[in-house]
Amino acid sequence: MSGDDLCFQTATEVIAAFKARTLSPVELMDAIVDRCERVNPTISAFTYTFFDRAREQAREAEKAYAAGTARALE
Repeated sequence: MSGDDLCFQTATEVIAAFKARTLSPVELMDAIVDRCERVNPTISAFTYTFFDRAREQAREAEKAYAAGTARALE
């Protein structure tokens, strides 16, 4: 699945993929950041971004899924 395709998955789909370990929160966040960086110059939707913090939180969520301690919408 391409990065753009990942950006259009539902929360239910990505959570199922996280649980099945076919997708990681870090992979999803990288796809979202990549799309934001590509489209924002055209649409100017984001004034501020916190991509570093989002990637750190994705790494923490990845650890939680690996440990079996992920919260419902993590």
